[in-house]
Amino acid sequence: MSVEKAMDTLRQAMKDDLGYAHSWHCAVAMMCNEAILMADIVPHYLMDEIYAVSNDAASRVMKLFFDAETKVSPCGVPLSGISTEDLRWEFQKK
Repeated sequence: MSVEKAMDTLRQAMKDDLGYAHSWHCAVAMMCNEAILMADIVPHYLMDEIYAVSNDAASRVMKLFFDAETKVSPCGVPLSGISTEDLRWEFQKK
């Protein structure tokens, strides 16, 4: 399979299955979180900001590589610009 065909297949899979796209988004966001925290250049008490930036970066990666919109999770929770406390509250309400 060519790289082009493989990317087309992945793009389509991301569009067909929002949960699959979201799982990739989460993996990218966690790598961003870890990179920021391991660099030790941002205080850990800014975790909400780190979380928001990491999710924004993941959304951008998903849009660029897969044309997948992942700013909102499959359950309808916005992922960029939301604090970890807000996210916990949203999941508790469901």
